[in-house]
Amino acid sequence: MTRRAQPDTDANGVRSDVPAATDALATAKDQLASLRQRHQQAEADHDAAEAALKAAGVQMAGDLPGAAEAYETASAALTRSKALLDGFNATVIPDAEAAVVAAEERLLEATRAYAADVAEAECLAAAARLETEYPELVARFEDLKATVAAADHKRMLANKALPTGRNEMAPIEHRVRDILASPGGVVAEEIVSVWCYAGTLRPVAEDRIDQIIVTGRDRDTGQSHHILPSRSARGGVGNKVELRRLKKLTIGERTQAVRSARLSDLVLPPLRPEGEKPRLRTELVEIDSCADA
Repeated sequence: MTRRAQPDTDANGVRSDVPAATDALATAKDQLASLRQRHQQAEADHDAAEAALKAAGVQMAGDLPGAAEAYETASAALTRSKALLDGFNATVIPDAEAAVVAAEERLLEATRAYAADVAEAECLAAAARLETEYPELVARFEDLKATVAAADHKRMLANKALPTGRNEMAPIEHRVRDILASPGGVVAEEIVSVWCYAGTLRPVAEDRIDQIIVTGRDRDTGQSHHILPSRSARGGVGNKVELRRLKKLTIGERTQAVRSARLSDLVLPPLRPEGEKPRLRTELVEIDSCADA
């Protein structure tokens, strides 16, 4: 895996070490996995060397030809395999495991640093926008308040001398911002055809309308209908249903009037509070004390 040497930069221009740290962690884990495989092979080689030395010892006990040379060779092989295995156990594997832990810590730190940098970048952008747009917003709000106040003043003067038959004009904010009281009750009605369970006003669910079938003749209506039983029901022919002509009522709930706060009562705070600037003073001190400071 190729490790990234330079930090990446996201779409907002924030630099991040997370991709590089992620690559470094993957590399450390790959190296540890490879070393563990070699460690397993070293253990197998050590076991084989021990077995070979034991076999050579048996040959020497039987005073077989070449047994001494075979024993010496097996002993040397066992010494080498033990040294290699000890190296893996003492330093190689622990160092590789420590490298993975260190890479994980670097990735965690890089992730935290990137999150903090993103937050700081967003704070700077928000602060710049606030500093630029807020004064304009305050000015527009004050202009809107003045416009509403001027129009309302003219409305009040006009209401004092309205022409005959003319209703008083309502305040501007009352028209736009207040919620009028509602007595509730029926606000609309219509005649509709609805499939209902027989003898009730309970409608059949829309997703089951297509499951209605003709099951026989009815003395009064000419036909009888049933809705197929649901999948959970066992046996039976389902429930009898009928198409009924009913009145559908739309009923509104009763609500209280709600009067919102008036714009004239609202004052947006300044961008920065006004206060006295810090006073400055001068004094003379020794040159050495200035250097120390």
